[in-house]
Parts: sequence; C-alpha cells; structure tokens
Amino acid sequence: MIANACRLWRNSDSVTLAHIMEGMGNVPIFLYLNNAEREVVESFTGELPPQTPVHSLFSQLAQLGL
Repeated sequence: MIANACRLWRNSDSVTLAHIMEGMGNVPIFLYLNNAEREVVESFTGELPPQTPVHSLFSQLAQLGL
C-alpha cells in the first residue's frame, strides 16, 4: 500500500485499511510513504546514503564529526 505523507490519515482510511487487512488474511501488508522529506525519513531509518558530498559533510557536522 502506498500512502501520501503530505495527506492526513482519516477515519475513512482506517476503514479502508481494515477491509484490505480482512481480505488479505495473514498476508503481511507493507505501507510505503511517498512525498516524505528526507530528514523525516532519516529520523526513523537512520542516515540514508548521501546524495551529494555536501549532504555528507552537513550530516557529519550535525553529528559533531562522529
């Protein structure tokens, strides 16, 4: 399932997800967020591979070079 990170989760989304989960049985459901800011994702997953050397430098500076 893909969800937009910029959109608020509503009660209707919970109802829809409940119906999907009921139909899937014991099969795991994976939820992917799109449109999430890199910093928000990194707060959950840890540092992602740097896109540029500048990003890597700023990440090291933010962690005091650790």
